[in-house]
Amino acid sequence: MGSSLAKYVFGGLFALLFAIKLWRSSTCPQLFPYIKKAFWFALISNITYYSFLMLSFRYATPTVSALIIGISPISIAYYGNWRARESSQHLILPSILIFVGLVLVNIPYFDATDNTTSRYDYLAGLLSAFGALISWSWYVVSNTRFLKAHPTISSGDWATFIGLATSCWILFLGAIVWLFSTLFPGSQESSMTPEMQTFLLGSITFGLFCSWVGLFLWNKASKHLPVSLVGQLTIFETIFGLFFVSLVEKRVPSSIEVIGIALMLAAIVYGVRGLSTADQHQTATYST
Repeated sequence: MGSSLAKYVFGGLFALLFAIKLWRSSTCPQLFPYIKKAFWFALISNITYYSFLMLSFRYATPTVSALIIGISPISIAYYGNWRARESSQHLILPSILIFVGLVLVNIPYFDATDNTTSRYDYLAGLLSAFGALISWSWYVVSNTRFLKAHPTISSGDWATFIGLATSCWILFLGAIVWLFSTLFPGSQESSMTPEMQTFLLGSITFGLFCSWVGLFLWNKASKHLPVSLVGQLTIFETIFGLFFVSLVEKRVPSSIEVIGIALMLAAIVYGVRGLSTADQHQTATYST
């Protein structure tokens, strides 16, 4: 949890630099009416989602949590189509491929269970995993609909507002934690160890590239792609995570992991081809 909060703190600092430039531009006033929405989106996507995520990993097994939260490409696609009142028949095959792929890539880790976890803690972890799934699915669909409904708002400006709102939430919650720790003192603060220096350097890097830049690119994609395809593309987070784990562990992905990744990539290819076919059909209809 600390790494996520630190990432967004430094991401907010970078957003503040962009906000100074934004403040001097002519596009800044048009964002003021949406400050409340920016704070709401930041609360759901960055605070609520990551809180549920950390609780699920803490009380349930990481494998089950990853499997539940990994369903987000499916839930986002169906929820987005439901909000847009569009047919979801074209989502059936890619959804099956994604789900089977998720199960396959998690099979090697199902035996790594924590027998010391109580039944109630495990249930709390499962509920937290579903809470993370619901909050992230809601945010992706709502943010996509908002950007499509307000094309004059640039991806970078909206990323800046979300970053600033997230920093405000973290400062507010941090003040509450500080007040609580003052009233109920606990352990002393640790010194600046080499591990802490590495942690801060990583937080600064992730704050720039995974917070503001990542949100900017995400907004850019949300503006120009159907929400159902945006949802499916989030499976790349799982795929890149698997490659990163393999890189850290200095091993080649197992054959069952490769099959799972192949199925998830096939789902993305199917979704992109379906979008291309629909665009060609729409173009032909307009030309006639």
